[in-house]
Amino acid sequence: MDKEKISLPPKEEVTGFQVPEGYFEQLEQDVWTRIEATSKPRVLWQSWAVAATVALLLGIGSYFFFTSASPSDAVLSQQDALEYIEDNLEEFEEELLISNWDETDANHLEPTES
Repeated sequence: MDKEKISLPPKEEVTGFQVPEGYFEQLEQDVWTRIEATSKPRVLWQSWAVAATVALLLGIGSYFFFTSASPSDAVLSQQDALEYIEDNLEEFEEELLISNWDETDANHLEPTES
């Protein structure tokens, strides 16, 4: 077989991509237009409104937390205390009851029929 030279068509200079005319001249303006259209300016009063709401909620929560009635603030009437003792007498130790006995306590006792 004879070696023949294969002739190829002449090489065209290929740059890769083609862009429309004036593309790069207008690109910067197009980018800034898109950015301005999508971004919303932050309004200062909204930030202040959020801060005020948080401060108000913290203040109200703190007021209720620190002013809630504690068990030491509870008021128990003498009558309620006597009823509790009478209803739960078997749960108290006799020595504790005797050591806290006062003659004025005898005035509150009702006579019982034997």
